[in-house]
Formats: sequence, C-alpha cells, structure tokens
Amino acid sequence: MDIARHQARINQLVREMLVEGLLNGQFQLVQTIRAASDCQLVAKMILVYCTLIGKNIRAIANYLTKPNVNYAGAAVHAGHLGIRSCSIGAQSILHACCLFVQACAYGSKERRVNLLYRLYRQYSHLHTKFMEVLQLEVQIFLHTRQS
Repeated sequence: MDIARHQARINQLVREMLVEGLLNGQFQLVQTIRAASDCQLVAKMILVYCTLIGKNIRAIANYLTKPNVNYAGAAVHAGHLGIRSCSIGAQSILHACCLFVQACAYGSKERRVNLLYRLYRQYSHLHTKFMEVLQLEVQIFLHTRQS
C-alpha cells in the first residue's frame, strides 16, 4: 500500500471516529500540526495517550475496589484523564470522564461502577481505532524514510 492509500485510510478512520463521536475537531488540529512540524507527532501522541489512559483507568478501578472507597481520588484521576482526552480530541472519553466525576460527587456506587465500565468500553473502542491509525502512520513514516 502506498502513502496516498495509507493516508486515505487514516482520513476514513478519522471521519468514522468523528461521526461516532469518539473524536472531535481537536484531533484534526493535531493532524495539522503533524503535517507542519513532525511527521511522527500523531503516532507519538496516540501512543502516549493510550498508555496513560490505560493506566488511569486501572487506577480508577483500583480506587473502586478498596473497602473504603476514595471517590475523591478516583474523581481526580478521571479529571486528569478528561484533560488528556481534551488535548487529543477524544470526545467520548472526555464525556465519560465528566459523567464519572459527577457520579463520584453525587451518584450511587452502582452508577459509578457502570460509568467506569462505560469509560472502559469507550477506551477499548477508541484504542482499537487508534492502533490502526498508529500502524498506518508508522507505515507512512517508514515509506518516507525509504524514499
């Protein structure tokens, strides 16, 4: 597959993620920055984001499994996750984080657990799509290095 076809597939994936509400326009701005400065920027951001989001979700889950649940601590992790999600344009994760933070303040334990599962499902779905974008970005990078 050549660079143009890889880029077309990335564009298609991004459009799908926008339509699904996984991403917002912020991600397209990130792509624009990549084109202007660092051809690996999007790949780096996706990799760092997915690593950090996975760690944050595990930390939140850890808070909820303790006998004396520290909802404030879980909410802080969700808030940080929301900020990171905002910077890359991960709209669905940001929304799930906001709902979780609200539930930590006002919701029942069942609601908090359900929202954590929702957050994890959103993450899993976005992660799958992001990994495909990442693979395509790497292929483009390798192809441009060979040229």
